[in-house]
Amino acid sequence: MLSKIWMILAVLAAAGGLFFLGVAGKYTFGYYANPGAEYRHEYMQVVIFALIAALPCWLAASGFLWLVREVVPKVVLFSVYSVSLLLCALYLVSNLYAFVMWLLDK
Repeated sequence: MLSKIWMILAVLAAAGGLFFLGVAGKYTFGYYANPGAEYRHEYMQVVIFALIAALPCWLAASGFLWLVREVVPKVVLFSVYSVSLLLCALYLVSNLYAFVMWLLDK
């Protein structure tokens, strides 16, 4: 019974993560589809905020699936872990880039 609860929580967290990734994809498409838009720079701000909001959802899904890793198929585990790892790497690289630019006064 407890494993079903963890799987339901993982599905809900992954659904939230998918929602925010969808928002990021929609605004990325809008950024490139409307090159002459007046508020084009705000599209990328929405993309960044959506990716930041997606990160905790995917981390929660990974954590909930870790608790039931014996029951869940390996394909599901690796797919959720890979999305979480990709978002963490993207977040780390973007923060390191900002930190290096701050050190260089640029």
